Amino acid sequence: MSALDSFTSGRPIAVDVAAIEQELAGLWKSASTGEEPDATPAVTRACRLNLVVRCDGAEQAARATTVVAQVARVNPARVLMAVVEKQGAGGPRLEALITAHCAFLPMETHGRQVCCEQITITATADAEPRLPGALLSLLLHDLPVVIWWPGDPDLASPSSTELIEAADRVVVDSRRFSDAAARYAQLSRIERPVSDLAWHRMRPWRELTAGLFDRRMYDEYPQRLHTIEVEHAGAGQDGAEALMLACWTASRLKWGHAGGHDFTGPDGKPGRFVIRSRAPRDKEDPAGRILSLVLRAEGASFELRRVDGVDCVSVSASIPEASPVSRVARAVPRDDATLLSRAFENGARDIVYEETLRLAARVLSKERP
Repeated sequence: MSALDSFTSGRPIAVDVAAIEQELAGLWKSASTGEEPDATPAVTRACRLNLVVRCDGAEQAARATTVVAQVARVNPARVLMAVVEKQGAGGPRLEALITAHCAFLPMETHGRQVCCEQITITATADAEPRLPGALLSLLLHDLPVVIWWPGDPDLASPSSTELIEAADRVVVDSRRFSDAAARYAQLSRIERPVSDLAWHRMRPWRELTAGLFDRRMYDEYPQRLHTIEVEHAGAGQDGAEALMLACWTASRLKWGHAGGHDFTGPDGKPGRFVIRSRAPRDKEDPAGRILSLVLRAEGASFELRRVDGVDCVSVSASIPEASPVSRVARAVPRDDATLLSRAFENGARDIVYEETLRLAARVLSKERP
């Protein structure tokens, strides 16, 4: 078996807790023995949490399974993957398939394989209401429950609400939202800690923005800024991530929100809050990717711009009192497995994210404070 491998127990089986546990026992027995005495290292079954993954369709589930297999190296879990096939026929039907994800870690485990299990439950559209009950009956007690939607979820549906109520943390990716206004409104009402992969994806931009004003000569400028401009790749509907960055910036600058895109600066004067889109130039600019953040004050500008062709951001500052300053900083894009692992790092609520989320929801709803 390779350093990272997965294998299944066989054909799909009926969704029955006793049958699934019996299938799991057979899976671990086969994983622990090989055809030859020295063919397979000893197996350690590991589990730190319950990870429920809610997918729409087989294609999304296949991508999510690849991510889960990578995450399992550092965050072994009982993975419960729920797949709804909207095009399914033949009436309500639930089927389960058992998979093991194993990582051979010779240094950390003295030559043992660390494995975790994935139970994939596929449901036809008519059987979707039965999914929460099937999933929750398979949770391992006394372990935290994390629910991850890798696509565009309806977080207000009855089945989603039932899953959220059983969760300790909800994970989404706002870059995948087709209707950011509706999803942000739903997220802002969830009474569980929320992790957004888009929020973790933009962490380099937040860190570099905060670092713009480290020099003493720039101390007064955060209070004097009157413009926030963010540009992203793609069309207007791809701007959820850019909106979050702009809202985070406005909240850190203590701008007041007057409704929609109307803001006021600390001095009470109107602030300019702009989200722009640009057609992707190539595959290096996926839709939704942040391309620039520009902050302006009278006679001064502070800019972050993605450098084409490399994983870097150009950072520059220009004020009347001093010569312009510029540098290039690394901003390596992280894959979904790394972002998902980061979402598990801290069990506490992210207060800054929640403030930014509520502000983004109000901006999109044009709600007045």
